[in-house]
Amino acid sequence: MTVKAIARVIAGACLLVGLVVATRPDVEPPTADALGYLDFAMSVAEHGVFGRWQGPDAPPEPSGWLMPLYPAMQALALLALPDLAKATRCYVDRRPAATCPPGLNLQKLVAVPFALVLALAVWWLAWLVTGRPAAAWIAMVAVFLAEWPVKATTVFLTEGPVLAFGALFLCALARVVQTRAVGWAAVAGLLLGLMALTRPGYVYLYWFLLPLALWAGVCIKKPSCAALLWGGFTLAFVAVCLPWMLRNSMTIGEFTLTAGSYGALSLSHRLGFNEMSPMQWLAAFVFWFPDFGDDLATALFGSTTVAPLTWDKPASFYLYGAGPFYRETLAAAGGTESHAGYLLRRHVLGDPLTHAAVTLPLAWRGMLMGYWSVVGLICLAIYLRVDRGRRRAALHAVLFAALVMVFFHAAVSVSIPRYNTLLVPILAVAIGWAGARLLDRFARRPRAPA
Repeated sequence: MTVKAIARVIAGACLLVGLVVATRPDVEPPTADALGYLDFAMSVAEHGVFGRWQGPDAPPEPSGWLMPLYPAMQALALLALPDLAKATRCYVDRRPAATCPPGLNLQKLVAVPFALVLALAVWWLAWLVTGRPAAAWIAMVAVFLAEWPVKATTVFLTEGPVLAFGALFLCALARVVQTRAVGWAAVAGLLLGLMALTRPGYVYLYWFLLPLALWAGVCIKKPSCAALLWGGFTLAFVAVCLPWMLRNSMTIGEFTLTAGSYGALSLSHRLGFNEMSPMQWLAAFVFWFPDFGDDLATALFGSTTVAPLTWDKPASFYLYGAGPFYRETLAAAGGTESHAGYLLRRHVLGDPLTHAAVTLPLAWRGMLMGYWSVVGLICLAIYLRVDRGRRRAALHAVLFAALVMVFFHAAVSVSIPRYNTLLVPILAVAIGWAGARLLDRFARRPRAPA
């Protein structure tokens, strides 16, 4: 690409992101998970300690409950934007929202760099995979028609950086497949490390990518090349994650990326869904379809059958997993330290067929981010069916990585769509490819004689 072409892409991305941010409503007041992230961010900003906020005069105990990157970046934003710090401090102190000063909308400034990186990375990924500038431009616009790339600009959650790092990671992975260069493998490892320091589930993607490396070694008939790529990838990944593991070892006595019972809590919520009956299993595929799915499932299967698939009904699988099931298994395990192991042995490995079966509708739910994702999945299916170009190996590699995370989240969590943002850039690319094909068809249509 020429310098002028790159400048046009950057200018287009800036214009698009500016339009998206300017037309968004006010930033949502932090609650639940968002408030938890701000607790840690405020502690870092005011006390220089990564732990849960205890107040201005009480430095917190060091903690490894959350991954560090998002709270650390948010802490920098609080230090750079005093009005944002005052507004968020009010919420962190659990004061009534009506008494909090204005300033939350400054969070949009924090979101802009991540949105801009996402726009540029999606353009690049589409160009790498399709080789078509038209597809790249359409994909860059299409990604901001999805829910979470837009919503991430007005919430205090990890989705903004995860989307940006994830899209760049997919670009680097595509370049590894196309060039077989150790440098690109190291870049991919570095980016995966940043994703893992933002959301812990991405640690497991490292291990799931090993079969991809072995497959590449067989296909290119150069095992030594595959080993070098994996080595560069591993060294970069470890270099990013190791400092945080050493910090946890020195401060909380655990050589790990995350500490506490976070994994057991997430798995307990997920295992509540293993109670679904065969009829509820069928109903789940309809119920979790966007928009009208819940009403259609109720009409087809009855309210009694679908009630446990909701979030807040007394009989819901989610409330069962978060409440009675969690307490019962915690007592049976003998404490938080052995809880996750107990759940894995007794309820996952102890009944693998049920767990695998229930993972399927939960993966379906995790992929469905409104009608946009339905369109994206249709375009992706057609793309995979008809594409025979030399770039298809890159598409298969990035899709493999995204689907690994879809099924991983479905196996260990309640699999809500915002967990599966790694799929968003790929669906945007598929929409871009389909849009470019349609443009070609219109361009080739014979014009009527004058």
